[in-house]
Amino acid sequence: MSTSDVIQIIGIICTSGLSIVSVVIATLALKQNNKMLEESLMPYIVISYEVINTGSPNTFFLLKNYGQSGAKIIDFKCDTELTDEDVNYQFSKIPGTYLAPQQKKLYWFDCNAFKNPEIEFEISYQSQNKIYREIIPLKVKLGAISLRSESRYEKVMSNSIQEIVERLI
Repeated sequence: MSTSDVIQIIGIICTSGLSIVSVVIATLALKQNNKMLEESLMPYIVISYEVINTGSPNTFFLLKNYGQSGAKIIDFKCDTELTDEDVNYQFSKIPGTYLAPQQKKLYWFDCNAFKNPEIEFEISYQSQNKIYREIIPLKVKLGAISLRSESRYEKVMSNSIQEIVERLI
């Protein structure tokens, strides 16, 4: 075997090795891009606690899909015993609910109905044959409310304006 034959064989081996490495890198990049795309399009359903003040505080649970695709709620659990039958009824209707992207549902409740203000929710939901599970701890506690005016009309108006300003901030 001549020197030029050895050099050609080494060149073929190096080219083949680089080709294999390129294919492996491209495959890994495609898998990473697929994972990132899936994460950016997946649903993300959470429950939060809202107080809307229109003269007197109204408390709500806000169930919202913050994701980019719709999902069907399979299971919804609350770890705290609820004394409010209206809340129990509302919560019993949540499994089977479909939430489109950015869709939300409000569930009114009396925050004094909870024996323990620290609640943990577990939500399981399905989208495109994938099942997701979220565990969300909440502290349900009504803050201090201050009245700003004497007449009922002024009180409702000032509290409504305050609520709008707080939501804008």
